[in-house]
Amino acid sequence: MNVVVRKLRGVVVVIFLVATSIMTTVFALLPVLLFHPAFPGRVLAVLRAVTFAWFSCGAMLLESLGLSVSVDIRGATDKQLANDVKNLLVVMNHFCRLDWLFTWTIELRYGWGRSKVIVLKSGLRHIPGIGWAMQMLRYVFVNRSWTRDEERMSCVMRSIQRDGPASVLMFPEGTDLTKDTKAKAQQFAKDRDLPQHENVLVPRSRGFAHIFNLMKSAPSPLVLWDVTVGYVGLPPGSGEPEFLAGLWPSRVHYRISRWPAEQIPSDDTALTAWLKERWAEKEQLLDDYNESGGMHMMLPAESAAPNSPMAESSDLDTLLPTAMASPFPWDAWRRSGAPVFLVANFMVFPAMLLWFSWARWWLCIASFILAVSVRYVFVQCSCLRIVSVGCVCVYLIHGPLRTAGVQSGPL
Repeated sequence: MNVVVRKLRGVVVVIFLVATSIMTTVFALLPVLLFHPAFPGRVLAVLRAVTFAWFSCGAMLLESLGLSVSVDIRGATDKQLANDVKNLLVVMNHFCRLDWLFTWTIELRYGWGRSKVIVLKSGLRHIPGIGWAMQMLRYVFVNRSWTRDEERMSCVMRSIQRDGPASVLMFPEGTDLTKDTKAKAQQFAKDRDLPQHENVLVPRSRGFAHIFNLMKSAPSPLVLWDVTVGYVGLPPGSGEPEFLAGLWPSRVHYRISRWPAEQIPSDDTALTAWLKERWAEKEQLLDDYNESGGMHMMLPAESAAPNSPMAESSDLDTLLPTAMASPFPWDAWRRSGAPVFLVANFMVFPAMLLWFSWARWWLCIASFILAVSVRYVFVQCSCLRIVSVGCVCVYLIHGPLRTAGVQSGPL
């Protein structure tokens, strides 16, 4: 693919995601949120349904109409995975800053995006549009201060479990794989006589153990997915600049191992050892994957216990080269509400902006209030810059429409 075309397609995808997230947050999520005190469970369900439709549209752009990324999923069977969404904890290696984006392809296939909660860095909540929506959906934001993070995790998880099922995605490594983070992780492992890895970082067990035990106490049986991800054509630590420059993977490989909670120790010490064993298996798995040039996603069955889920899933099919990609699930995409989401963002919301002055002012004022409330717009900035951003929003959205002679319709 031509470099210019790749860059253009990357820019179009980013514009779509950012623009639709802002429009949906302002015109759909914020009005619904006003009813939260009276109907907390139903409001959360609506917020999740709208967000899942947005995830599904993003997955479609990644796999089909936009970037043509092939997705291959191996491990536990589809029937097993589809029944786990009531109380699910997903742990995954953090290869790059865009891991969360490509997980949409799994969420669409197995439906766990409808109740998804991500444990992520606190600074991400300040991204306009996307960050605002994540706060409304009660994502768990951590500051790496255990005293504060423990209280926040407990509060958010209890609130989520009270209002319905939860599927929690977390990256125990705490950050993505780069040269700097790998060097720090290897030095940390060396100082403590731990194995030094090349493909993964040292997992942080304290937050993982806390969330695991909180979810295990829920009424629904807890299931854990141990997910290993590998990319073809994407270097470690890649993020938004590389994506905009036209650098994205041609294929994404997922290995999913399913662990019922009763097969995982609850004691903190034993749970820490269990997590390190899983990361050692990921290291071996990714070593084989890289040596094969991204053609194999093989499971190290010889290192798994005879009765473990990993050994059970290591049948002939899972050990074959991943020559066939999983087709895009159009039926699941239609059932997700994505078509309605597209109609709303490309017809209903633009029509409201064109014909009703209150809609234009609502978009400007709501965006400005949200920007001020979080005090950040991508980077920490002064109050003067925030005011400037608000004025620019008003000018860009309201001014040109009035200058072009667009008249407001009847209220």
